[in-house]
Amino acid sequence: PTDACSLSGCLLCPEGSRICPLGCCRWHTETVDQEGDVGQQNSLVLDGSGQPLVAYVRLDQDEVRLARRTETGWDVQTIYTGRADNLGLSLDQDGQPRVSFHFSFEDQIGMLTPQDNQWVVEWMPELPCGDYFSLVWDAQGKPHASYVLGGSQGPHGLYHAEFNHNAW
Repeated sequence: PTDACSLSGCLLCPEGSRICPLGCCRWHTETVDQEGDVGQQNSLVLDGSGQPLVAYVRLDQDEVRLARRTETGWDVQTIYTGRADNLGLSLDQDGQPRVSFHFSFEDQIGMLTPQDNQWVVEWMPELPCGDYFSLVWDAQGKPHASYVLGGSQGPHGLYHAEFNHNAW
């Protein structure tokens, strides 16, 4: 490594290049999606084999997309059409992706789940609709949520909730 190398890569590398003339680049960068106004609200996880999955919003179409890296590139699919913010991507106990989001027009939390080769949205009206929502699954398949409440939503603070198979 030389002075031309930095955390963001080699200053001598052409933008988008995967080959560094000095062999010092520390980050490999690749394009996931460039179709439309994409990338907002992105959330990243690694599957059981270490491959990345990214959930994100395409703003100009009000779409939630899921991109999965494969051996041949990125497989991108639209998994929900509608206004969504505050996306959270996690894997359930079986390694299946789940995407939680805030539907701001109805002030509800939704969860997208793959079922029979399609994505189904499950609304969670009993869960307080706070900001900065995050949802994960434990090894037993029980979802856990964290979120922030404030103002008219309730006492300000960071909260945790877990589903007991009847309610949050």
